Amino acid sequence: MANISNERDRRIEMGMDPEPYRFQPSSVVKNSTDTLVRHAEEVVAGAYPSWQWLYEKLETGDSRNMLLTVLAYRTIGWKHVEMPLDTPAFWAKLDELSDLQIGRTATDSLETGVNGIVLSRFELERYGFDIEIFSDAFGIFNEFPISLSQSGRHHRLQAG
Repeated sequence: MANISNERDRRIEMGMDPEPYRFQPSSVVKNSTDTLVRHAEEVVAGAYPSWQWLYEKLETGDSRNMLLTVLAYRTIGWKHVEMPLDTPAFWAKLDELSDLQIGRTATDSLETGVNGIVLSRFELERYGFDIEIFSDAFGIFNEFPISLSQSGRHHRLQAG
């Protein structure tokens, strides 16, 4: 957890919204634990039977813990909840994938017209994919089976 603030700053560098899900308290209200818990409870309260049903359908403790982690993340944000992939290995892989970006000219990018998102052209031959694609490093990581490391917690298979 020592590198969390640095890793969170990296989110902004990678073009990620710094807190896409966190509630926005008034400037007078401090983000105390009680305030955050109350907010999370309010979010869940309206759909409690559905959340309970889903929780009970999950077969393992790990699955249930992940559901609770995602729910906490979505209600109070990553400043307060660390997700399993929020690791130095993940950020190193995003840096590595960013290096696959081809050029930096207007023809090497594609404006989506959505929330100012601009996609860059990437070449994935290094990972065994004979493809050029418009994306961002995070999109490449999500859509292609690229491993974080041999010993990382992310266990997708490497291409090739």
